[in-house]
Order: sequence, then C-alpha cells, then structure tokens
Amino acid sequence: MRRALACVLALAVSSCACRESDARKAQREREKLEERLKSSLSLLPYRLVKISLRAKDDPKRPAAVDALWLVLAETQALPAHPATAEEALREAATYARLFKALYDARETMKSRDEDEFKPLAEVLLKTPLPPPWDAQLEHLGLAGFWFLVDAADKGNRVPGSTEYVFYELARATPQPGWPKEARWAAQLLRGAAFCAAEYHYAAEEELSAYVTAMEGTTPADFGGWATAHADATQMMHGLRAAGYFVRAWNRMGLKRDEASTLDLEKGLDELEALGLDNELTQWGWALVHARRGRYEESAAELDKLARSPHLDEATRKELQAAAQTMRTQEKGLPLFLQTRATFILAQALLSRAGGVESLLVLLLGEETGKQVAAPLQWLERTRRALASQASPARALEKGRDVGKQGLELLKKAVAPAADAGP
Repeated sequence: MRRALACVLALAVSSCACRESDARKAQREREKLEERLKSSLSLLPYRLVKISLRAKDDPKRPAAVDALWLVLAETQALPAHPATAEEALREAATYARLFKALYDARETMKSRDEDEFKPLAEVLLKTPLPPPWDAQLEHLGLAGFWFLVDAADKGNRVPGSTEYVFYELARATPQPGWPKEARWAAQLLRGAAFCAAEYHYAAEEELSAYVTAMEGTTPADFGGWATAHADATQMMHGLRAAGYFVRAWNRMGLKRDEASTLDLEKGLDELEALGLDNELTQWGWALVHARRGRYEESAAELDKLARSPHLDEATRKELQAAAQTMRTQEKGLPLFLQTRATFILAQALLSRAGGVESLLVLLLGEETGKQVAAPLQWLERTRRALASQASPARALEKGRDVGKQGLELLKKAVAPAADAGP
C-alpha cells in the first residue's frame, strides 16, 4: 500500500514539475522574439532608412548616409500613384537605386545606432519638440503607427511591419519624464503587439498589469487627456475598455473562453457607459451572445456589423453569410471570422477615424498632425517598395546586381508593364 501511494505521489510531483508555469512560457516567448529580431532581414532596410533620415544633417553622420540620402530624396519626389507607364518605369528605377545604396551602406552602418542622432520628428519638422517628447517616446509612437498598419494589412501581404513594431517597442524605454498616460499606452501596446504576433503568455502578463492599473484609476487621473472630443471620464472608460477587449482577444488565443467572455462583457459595459454603438461593440456582443448560446441575438449583431460603410464588400458578405448560418444551424461564430477579427475591426475603426492622418490630427492638432502624418505615410510607401521583392535579402541582392550591370536588367523586367500601360 505504501509503495503504491509513493508511486502515485511521485507521478503527481513529476507531472507538476513538467508543467511549465505561465511566467516561464512568457519568458521563453520573449527570448524567442529577441532572437527573431536579431535574425530579421526585414529590419535592415528599415533601420538604414531611419538612420539616414535622422543623421542627414549631423556632422558625425556615417559617410554612407550622404549617398543614401540623395536617393531617399528622389523617392520623396515620386508621385504617390504613377499615372503613366513612364512614371512607373521611373519609380522602379528610383527604388532600384535605393536598393543599391542600401546594399552599399549596410556594412558601413551596422556599427552605428540611430539614437546617436536627433529624433526623427525633430529632423523632419525642422524644429525641437517640447518635453516630454524624446527619442524613446518617438519609438513608442512609431510602434503604434506600425501596429495599426500591420493590423489593417489584410492577409499580411507586405512583410516587415510586425518586426518594425517590436523593434520600436524594444527601444521605447519609459523615461523618468514620461507622463503616466504614456507608460500605460506603452504597456497596452506591448500587450496588443505580443497578442497579434501570437506570443500569448507574454501578452497576458502585459495586459493583466495594464487592466489592474486601469481598474484602480479615477477620472482625475485623466485630466491631462481631456480634449474637445472626450472628457476625463470618457477617456477613463475608453482606456479601460481597450484593456478588457485586448485581453479578451488574447485569452481567445490561449483557449480560455470563459475568461475572455467575461473580459468582453466588462469591456462592453465600459463602452455602454459612453453610449457607443459601433463595429467594436457589435462584434463584441455578437461573440458574447454566441458563447452564451443566444444565436439569434448574435446573428442580429453580425447583420448590423455587415451594414457598416467602413468595411469592404467581401467582408460584409462574409458577415451576412455567418449570420444566416447561425440562425439556421444554431452554431457559434465561425472560426475564420474569429481569427480575422483584428483585420475586420482595424479596417472599420481606422476608416471611421478617417485614416491615420485624421487620427493624428485628432491627437496632435491640425497642423502638427498633418506634418507628422506626411513622413509616416512616406515611410510606409518606402516600406512597401522595399518589401515588394520576395524577401529583403533578395531586394539587397537586386541592388548589388543593379550596381554591377546598370539599369538594363530592371528595364527589361518592367517592359511588359510599360507595354500594357499603367
């Protein structure tokens, strides 16, 4: 009897020892991400473009910056949307020269760090920015920008922005002069980014800390955030809701359905206090009703969501079909819709806000918002050009080939497009 009991206890202890804690899993995810960033080829062109922008007027800039900056200036002069075959050919040739300049500069600039130089916003706006703005807060702002771009990029057609988010977040180290709101924003963004990249245990740590902090706040904590569009109480409810919703999304990835449903309900209660009825609340209630077995109510919310003018036609049809299926077969939300929730909501809410530029205008004011939006939009356009090859490494190799053989190779590749017209 004693021997049998000892065997049972040994098995129980062994089972507990083999089961990793959430904290250990989170640590392994963070280590995995660090290795991913170290080996990412997508980051090389992005970092080279950024250091060139920040160092262009600095006497301590690397020599390779001058050659690279000349080509970057050419890309800024290109039309946003080529209207003729000649413009398309010129755009391709310009980016080919950029690939070559990046290839030539990569060894020279590997040893230099972008934070040796002025913040990007200060260089582009040609004026010092007031405290608490600093290089680390700029990294946080860029991480938020790339997160929105990445979330709204249906099907991840353009690689790179996920690495850009984490590269910027790794440098967004909270400083003593940061307001508490910026610290909260950094924590929420880290949690959302970890979740989107499927590092769910690391995300759970960040988001639970954020939610706990938000639950302890009062409207007085948001007095500095009050604007013409939202008072302190509304800001409090909105930021609490954001924490609950993102943690619910993450807990879906952890397959913790009941915990995620409870978070969704708490987030919806916060938005109900604001009197909001939009794509976010409609999606949230559709999921809650489905999980509670209220299929007709869930289908009604999907129908309402499908009528949103801020979604594309294909997404609206998917939502309508899902609503019909729920009514006739009494099944929960289709898995494909749940996995695409990020894109659906990002597409709708960004469109509702009027795009990135309008969002920046709302946050920073008319003049500053538009000034900041212009270089960000140009950076996004350059990112897409750099990522248009099969991989960033292949783009750099193409730059080397162009340097050896001139532009004839590129012209041959573009010729069919020129014959077909724009």
